[in-house]
Amino acid sequence: MHPRKTPLSQNILITHQNGTPLFRTSSKKYNWYLTRGLITPEGVFTFTPRGLGRGTRGQEWGVEERKERCVVCGKWSRVEFERRKLERDSMTDFEMVEDGDDTEERGKRYFEWEMTDQADNTAEGVDEEKEEEKNLAYLTLHHIIPHSYRTHFPEKLKSHSSHDVLPMCQECHTIHQNQVIHRIEKFFVIRYNAPLEGIGWDVDPDRAKTKKAAAALSNPKVMAGIPLNRQKELETVVLNHFANRLELEEAIKEANELQMRLKTQEYRSHGELVIEAIRNDHSWSELRCNDADPDIASDEEASGPEYVKLASFVRYCRQMFLDTMKPMYLSPHWRVFNAVS
Repeated sequence: MHPRKTPLSQNILITHQNGTPLFRTSSKKYNWYLTRGLITPEGVFTFTPRGLGRGTRGQEWGVEERKERCVVCGKWSRVEFERRKLERDSMTDFEMVEDGDDTEERGKRYFEWEMTDQADNTAEGVDEEKEEEKNLAYLTLHHIIPHSYRTHFPEKLKSHSSHDVLPMCQECHTIHQNQVIHRIEKFFVIRYNAPLEGIGWDVDPDRAKTKKAAAALSNPKVMAGIPLNRQKELETVVLNHFANRLELEEAIKEANELQMRLKTQEYRSHGELVIEAIRNDHSWSELRCNDADPDIASDEEASGPEYVKLASFVRYCRQMFLDTMKPMYLSPHWRVFNAVS
């Protein structure tokens, strides 16, 4: 996954007419609401919504301001730092004077995120630029629920997953990928006999024959022991596979890259096998969120037994993330037993 070169979150707050925070959104979604007259320019709904959005208990995380910071190691977003620095540097002396008493407070707000938890760089001999550099990184939005499973969720779970998409630096993203996700996959390979490559593969005999011939033609030591007439036969096998459209050297190269196994109509991926198995495994119902708000548990039960099982799976992944990565900069409102949709 490539790190983002743009801000991860635009933190636009949408509120109820009574002032209750409902959720945060992007400028694109804000403009969508605004052009349809659904909100005022201040982000207040022009109608009375049916619910209280993300402002209810168990969903407070959905309305708090997002920080452009790795939730694991605490590195700040280089993109956001450079944007704010440019904004600060562009202020003229006139603007500073015009701001009057607010200038100092604005400066404090600006540097609050920049300096928090950083070492005191005022000591003699400390290179402030290098110290600052250590605490910056390009961030990425990381899904803590593996994509291979999430893609087989019902739409209700897939379309409301912002709780489980967290900002991380590239290094922490890689550690989570290698340590947490691989551990989860290995667990389910054994538990549900679901191989990572999936099931429903078939070997294409023509491809297998062509690739074997190309492997021999590519190995000088092997070719030294093969009679000339047999070498010609191997060359013919490779060329015929590509209908004589390629020169021999290029055909051999392409043949060595051939996949001998092809997916059949019966193919099913590892993720599909696991999610289906969870839907049919009653033990996941026993992992219900006893620590969750009663309203959350009630809503999940109303969505059906399969939904309850998948909610338990989501919380299993959340707990694995916490236990392994031990994020030091995660919001206190982010909890394992929060709502899953």
